[in-house]
Amino acid sequence: MRTGQLRVAGRYRRIAAAAAVSLALIATTAPASLAEETAAPTPEPTASVSPTAGVSPKAVEEPTLTEEPTAPSSPSAEAEPPVEEPPAPTPTCVVTAASAEVKAPGYATNLWGSVRDCSAGTIVAEARVGTGWVRVGAVTTTGTGSYVIRLSGQTDIAGTYQLRAVINGTASDTTTLTRLGRPTVASANQKLVGLTTYTWGRFDTDRSLETWTEVLLGSKWSRSQTRTSTSDGSFTIPLTYGATTPGTYRWRVAARYPDGSVVRTSEFTLRRLALPTATSAGTKPVGQTTYAWGRFDAGPGISAWTEVYVGGKWSKSQVTRTDSTGSYTLPLTYGTNVQGTYRFRVVGQYADGTIARSREFTLTRTALGLDSRCLTGRVMCASKTTNTMHWMIDGRIIETVEVRFGRVGMETREGQFQVGWKSRYHVSSIYGTPMPWAMFFSGGQAVHYSADFMSNGYIGGSAGCINVRDAVTLDRIYNQVRVGDKVVVYW
Repeated sequence: MRTGQLRVAGRYRRIAAAAAVSLALIATTAPASLAEETAAPTPEPTASVSPTAGVSPKAVEEPTLTEEPTAPSSPSAEAEPPVEEPPAPTPTCVVTAASAEVKAPGYATNLWGSVRDCSAGTIVAEARVGTGWVRVGAVTTTGTGSYVIRLSGQTDIAGTYQLRAVINGTASDTTTLTRLGRPTVASANQKLVGLTTYTWGRFDTDRSLETWTEVLLGSKWSRSQTRTSTSDGSFTIPLTYGATTPGTYRWRVAARYPDGSVVRTSEFTLRRLALPTATSAGTKPVGQTTYAWGRFDAGPGISAWTEVYVGGKWSKSQVTRTDSTGSYTLPLTYGTNVQGTYRFRVVGQYADGTIARSREFTLTRTALGLDSRCLTGRVMCASKTTNTMHWMIDGRIIETVEVRFGRVGMETREGQFQVGWKSRYHVSSIYGTPMPWAMFFSGGQAVHYSADFMSNGYIGGSAGCINVRDAVTLDRIYNQVRVGDKVVVYW
């Protein structure tokens, strides 16, 4: 019986080992889900075996079926999640910008450069003003390539600017542009013909420039005088065209900068004034009023006066002011009562201080009728009617001077006399006053020079003598008159 039990037990062990191998094969080949869903087979019922003497229960216990250990799976054998490739880097937008360093006034200027790897859009030129940026131009771009932007607005004003180009928030490095200021220019505005005049001003530069004037002739500007400015751009150039011809001329000044650009000032005018005109009657009898008349080539209210040539120099006489057209009328008073020919001119002063003189003209004073006693021999012929005295030889007038006679109560004696004696540097023994070039003809009465007559004219009178105020002419008469020559005093 024991032998039979052993055979049965052996058979069960063989069956259990086969089952274990089958299960192991299923576990390694079937999907995990199937293994999990398939329950372990229910062991067939086994015969109950009673333990025998000397055999422990463990010796007859059914062996536990365990899965054969499997080698750990390699990482590559397991399914791993896909790894994302990093995105390709986005290209960086690059903007460059450049400009002229210096630009003359009035000339167009640009900002230029390139864009690369930028989005299409508008590229804007900006200039720094204070702490901010102002738009000064723009163009559209595809995002790659070169560009040129014409600048305007703020950059047309003189100054130094930082510029940049901006597209979609990306800005270039800055570049610097200096816009030069416009030149200044000035002139006298008006000038008499024949007088030299200039234009002056300054170009915005720090170096010497070739500078010249231009005058408008017809419809064309013509180059005139050329000079070199100072190192700070200052210039002074003569305005020569039309210097001797009255009229209004249009001018401007130009200069060439080192980059070849030519800059011109604003236009200005210069009026060349004609000399004042002056006309007289030419001849007039002594004692009669006469005038000079004419016109100044300027506005109203000019101070004008006559000048008469006396004693080797021009002496100011009568004064007036021109009317609204520049016209004037002035009396010719010097020599009114003295026969002879006188040299006159008319002078005026413009508002800017310029003195304008007319051409010289003459006025001849003719005699009204001489006393017959004056027509023969050597005679000093003094007329109380005309207040003149002629030095005459044989009826011919050699010299003529204005004279003043004795005041009321001390009248100069009338009649025909002779020169008794002469004294060049005489001083009155009665009054203690100088009586130079004295030629005595009737007691203490003499023909002599009077400083009072020279200063005060016909206000007052002498103490009986014949006063003369033209020292130069009297000196010539004194040198010719001899003791014994006639003196005729008449009305």
